[in-house]
Amino acid sequence: MNMKRISFIIFLILFFPFLQNAQENANKKFLLKFGWIEAPEIGLNPGFQNAYDSATPDLYGINLELEFPTKNPRINIVSGTVFLNSYKSTVTINGGGVFTGLSTKFGNEHIGANINFSAGIFSFKKITKHYDINFVETYIETRATNGLGAISSLGFYVKFGRFGLAPNAQIIYSGGTDLSMTIIGFNLPILIEL
Repeated sequence: MNMKRISFIIFLILFFPFLQNAQENANKKFLLKFGWIEAPEIGLNPGFQNAYDSATPDLYGINLELEFPTKNPRINIVSGTVFLNSYKSTVTINGGGVFTGLSTKFGNEHIGANINFSAGIFSFKKITKHYDINFVETYIETRATNGLGAISSLGFYVKFGRFGLAPNAQIIYSGGTDLSMTIIGFNLPILIEL
């Protein structure tokens, strides 16, 4: 089997429960979250740190999530994607991923706290430019995370009518054989009830 067929089969296996769940909860509303992320804290695994890592730049990006209702009003199934990018003269980091998991909320329809736990596939690339003593670029080092990872968040929400805000602190872990990193940031999504 080629890679396209394998990817399509995995897609069907992962999203079939969402389709079945959507049919069972047709009268409940979906929740779309679209947010801006700022991540000033990036932790690299110790085996791949060097003198240039102290100059690791802040990451900025977007987060898009769709929450599917379940029979339990306090638990939703969440599926989404995240993209982050940065640029600094010596270090560039960019990438993203897709994830799915659970979102729990404590509160009422208009205000409360929420916690998300999700697993997914993430890929981030770290490009480091090395310079000699005369500030002449000598070589470029590229390392990447590819594979399974996790994303979780803790925050609160305020919603009136179909719209609201849900600021939260977010942690992303992306693993791999070449590099692994933990990204800690702040996410400010807008809520839209569909």
